[in-house]
Amino acid sequence: MNPNKSILSQNELRREIAKSHKRSMRYGVCREERSPLQKRLTPAELNSRRRLNSDLVEVASEYIEEFYEFLSPDRFMIAIVDAGGYVLQVAGSHSIKAEFRERNYAPGFRFTEKEVGTTATSLCLKLKASVQLNDKDHFCLRAHGFTSSAAPVFDEGDVLRGVLVVSGTSDLVHPHTLIMVTSTARSIGKQMRLIRRNREMAERLSGSNAFFTFDHLIGDSPAFRKAVDIAKRASQMNTTVLLLGETGTGKELFAQAIHNAGPLRTKPFIPINCGAIPGELMESELFGYVDGAFSGALSGGRPGKFEMARGGTVLLDEIGDMPYHMQVKLLRVLQTGEIQRIGDSKVVKVDTRIIASTNADLPQAIAQHRFRQDLYYRLNILPIDVPALRERGAGDIKALAGYFVKKYNPRCRMAPDAFTSLTSYTWPGNVRELENTIQRALTVCDGRKVIPADLNFPSRGLVPAPALIGPLDEMEKEMIASTLKQTHFNMALSAKMLGISRATLYRKVNTYRLRPPTSPAIN
Repeated sequence: MNPNKSILSQNELRREIAKSHKRSMRYGVCREERSPLQKRLTPAELNSRRRLNSDLVEVASEYIEEFYEFLSPDRFMIAIVDAGGYVLQVAGSHSIKAEFRERNYAPGFRFTEKEVGTTATSLCLKLKASVQLNDKDHFCLRAHGFTSSAAPVFDEGDVLRGVLVVSGTSDLVHPHTLIMVTSTARSIGKQMRLIRRNREMAERLSGSNAFFTFDHLIGDSPAFRKAVDIAKRASQMNTTVLLLGETGTGKELFAQAIHNAGPLRTKPFIPINCGAIPGELMESELFGYVDGAFSGALSGGRPGKFEMARGGTVLLDEIGDMPYHMQVKLLRVLQTGEIQRIGDSKVVKVDTRIIASTNADLPQAIAQHRFRQDLYYRLNILPIDVPALRERGAGDIKALAGYFVKKYNPRCRMAPDAFTSLTSYTWPGNVRELENTIQRALTVCDGRKVIPADLNFPSRGLVPAPALIGPLDEMEKEMIASTLKQTHFNMALSAKMLGISRATLYRKVNTYRLRPPTSPAIN
């Protein structure tokens, strides 16, 4: 099963349950009772396994506490299971834990398909996908009358680390439970990866080096030269720069060139991708934390990106994707030049130059209440428009193509008609797409000359198909629409009820094209 496919469709799930029942019978799993031979760890073995999965247990435990803000511990059991199928921890009231203990669902028991047959836990482990089983979907009669939702927790490279399980009586079955479990499992995986990266980076150098200079910015078109000239002037000033342009136009190259041409060239250059860091973890990434600030925090704490860049440059890449609640904290840093680590009472002065970049329409984001107007004014001091490749003309495309050929295979050359093909293409992915195209062509060509067939452009004139909305998105859309209807489209109240930021809610409302019944658009 593809790990990227989070939730199976109903038809897929029915087929997988039927196949699991057949395997259960083939394994000889008892249908009436849990087997007395079901594998169970000794207390020492269980403690050893918990230590081995300490990051999973610690992070998941924090999310379980938040789960019970929405679910009753008297009605729902929540469990953490490792990749081997062993139950590591069970949460809930004493009564519900006792009820599940009677069915062997307790710490130390192994819940694989060969041990217990078809359950949400065992099927999730088998398929590495989120599943929800109810009543007779379970193979063993001891699980009939119950509903269970299970979602996988993945590490780097789609490595399965464990399963998050929520279970209760069958009358509590609801598709929203599955989407909550799936979303939480994803967040657990993201935080585990970040904690590990923090540990690995703990004693690394506090800064990064910028590599690119203005000599790496290739092109002579008027629009491109104008952007380069403004960037060169900006490099000699300490003012905030806002780089605007489509994805793949080379905004980070401009940022590095500005840093390397100015007086801060010997200082750190720290890029931060504001769209790649989970919202709940961004504050620790930007501002750092002190010892004991949260579970998994490094001993002695860790500096944030702004402290690492002290005296140098911070690139806030994709600033338009920064969560709304973090924008006000960034604004304070820009206004005061001070940061405060999580869990600390003292402030730290940081003399840092700010360069921001985005492919978003920030004025439109402001109108949609996804971006703060006051932050925009702070960032938009010296805007630089980096032109799209299609706006730069054939000369720049040929110059860049020649540069990439020389970079990746100097013994090869471009055929004249290959250059013609390059200049007649629209390049929606800009310079990044051009570089990837040249690399691919050099790989498949005869080693001496690139011809048009080697370029393998996508079909012309095709309109991109709208993104397919899968089962997870369908349930998310339904949940958001239901909440908005309940609150009469009160965005602040809806965001609070859904447990997400208003910026995230506005983004999802636009993605799913949700509109109030009496209004054509969201103000």
